[in-house]
Amino acid sequence: MEKFILSCLATAAIFLTSISGAVADQDKVVHPERMMLLDLVRNGDELFAVGERGVIIRSEDDGQTLTLINAPTTRTLTKIVFLNTEIGVATGHGGVLLRTADGGDTWNRIDLEGTGGDSLLGANVLSNGNIIVYGAFGMYFESSDQGLTWARKEVVYEGFDWHISQVIETNGILLLVGEAGSMGMSADMGETWSELESPYEGSFFGALELANKDILVYGMRGNVYISSDDADSWTKIETNTINALNTGFVTDDGTVIIGANNGLFLISEDNGRTFRKKELPLRAPLSAIQQAKDGTIIYVGVLISGFLDLSK
Repeated sequence: MEKFILSCLATAAIFLTSISGAVADQDKVVHPERMMLLDLVRNGDELFAVGERGVIIRSEDDGQTLTLINAPTTRTLTKIVFLNTEIGVATGHGGVLLRTADGGDTWNRIDLEGTGGDSLLGANVLSNGNIIVYGAFGMYFESSDQGLTWARKEVVYEGFDWHISQVIETNGILLLVGEAGSMGMSADMGETWSELESPYEGSFFGALELANKDILVYGMRGNVYISSDDADSWTKIETNTINALNTGFVTDDGTVIIGANNGLFLISEDNGRTFRKKELPLRAPLSAIQQAKDGTIIYVGVLISGFLDLSK
C-alpha cells in the first residue's frame, strides 16, 4: 500500500533560511536554517510558520525578522490556520492540536479524543465558521465553537481509512484529496459525502480553487488535473516533469504557482491550462508559497527559501 503520509512529510520538510538570519525569543537566538518547518501561512499582516518539536515562528515584516513562540508540545506541527486574526489552530504528529485566542501570542493544547496517536496533517476554516482538521487513516474532526470542542466525522464512505492530504471549500462543495488517488465530495458542508472517481491512482498532495473557479489538483510524478464542472470530470494538464508537486498557491492576480521537488516551480497565467517552468539553482524540494503584503512571492523548502520573481 502506498503510504501518502511518508511521502508528504518527506517532501514537505522545510527550513526557513535566506528570508531571515535569526529568530529572536527574548535573549535566545535560534538559527532557522537548522529548523524543519512544515507550513507557512498569512494571518492579517503577519506570517506564521510551524514545524519540528512544536516550533511556531512569527514574522511581522514578511520574513525579515522572526520571533519564536513557545508552544505546549514538542511534537512536530504540520499545519496552521486562523479563523480570524485572534483565533487559530495548529495540527501535529501524535494527534496534537493547539489553539490560540490571542493572535498567536500564546497556545493551549486541546485534548482530541479518537486520534489513537496518529498524525493530523491539515486543517481548514469553512465559510460557515466551522474549523476542520484531518490526517492519517481517514481522520476528520470538526468544531463549531471556534476550536474549543471537536467531533469526529466519517468522510467519503464507511470505513474510509486513506490518509487525507487536503480538504478545500470551492463552489459550495467540499473537495477531499489524499493517498492513492482518493477523492471525496460533500455538497452539505461535510454532513454527507460521496466518493469521486479519481483520474489517476497516485497520491494527491493538494488542491486549489483557481481565479475562474475551476478546481486544480496535483500530486506525484508531476500530475495535474483540472475540473470545470465541480469535480464531475477531470482534464490532465501536461507539466513536462515527473517531480512530486508538493504545494500550490494562487496569487492575488490569479497566477497559479506550484512548488515541486528539485527547486522547480510550475507557473501558469492562464488558469492552469499551460505551465512554464522556473528552476532554482539549488535543487531542493519546495514546500510552501505565500504572498507578501507588497505582492512579492515568498517560497520556502528544504534548505532553501527566498523571493520569486514571476517576470523572469
